[in-house]
Amino acid sequence: MFHSDTQEGLFHTRGLDYGTIEALAMPLSLCYLYAEPMLINVQMFIDYLKLSVALMPMRAKWTGMFLVAIRGYLAPMAPNDVSLRFIYLAPAENVFDAWTKEELIRKWLFVGPTSEIVKVDIDLKVNGKFSILEFERTTNDFIDHYGEYLAITRPSKLAFTLSVPKHFPGETRVVLEITPKGESSELTLFQSGVSKDVTEESWKKMLKNLKLTLEGH
Repeated sequence: MFHSDTQEGLFHTRGLDYGTIEALAMPLSLCYLYAEPMLINVQMFIDYLKLSVALMPMRAKWTGMFLVAIRGYLAPMAPNDVSLRFIYLAPAENVFDAWTKEELIRKWLFVGPTSEIVKVDIDLKVNGKFSILEFERTTNDFIDHYGEYLAITRPSKLAFTLSVPKHFPGETRVVLEITPKGESSELTLFQSGVSKDVTEESWKKMLKNLKLTLEGH
């Protein structure tokens, strides 16, 4: 991380003060973390930023870098992304806690018929890290599922990155939205950054196991 004085000097030399960067970053962060992923008008937002940037005495390469960066954060869901909905006969708080409390995670999350969770490390805060270590008995293999929390609003929303190098390359993003439905709750799961052909069936099995964990049958 750069020291703030260094950051200010760097931006001033290109005609852009640090306060302007912060002003542009705030709506970007809010859109990414709190807006409904399917409802973000990405092109409108990018056009707005293009106009804003055009009015600043910035060099062309900075304009390009800025626009590439926001496309990465505000990319709409692709047809091959994962999108699932499940209804649980449980309060929203219980559904949320099943993703964040170790004793519940061990019962269903990343657990297969021949595997178990042997270690859970969670730092439940924005930018906090997590690691869920699975042991596959048939191969004596340890599989780490790890990431970073991006948004935490109990009991309605949880967003995080997820990497599982032994199952798929790179980093993915997962967004959970939990909505009360009378005595039940609806869980919506979005995952981007990996083909649904790779992870969708596994999510379906795990979310069915979550139903057993929450409802006890």
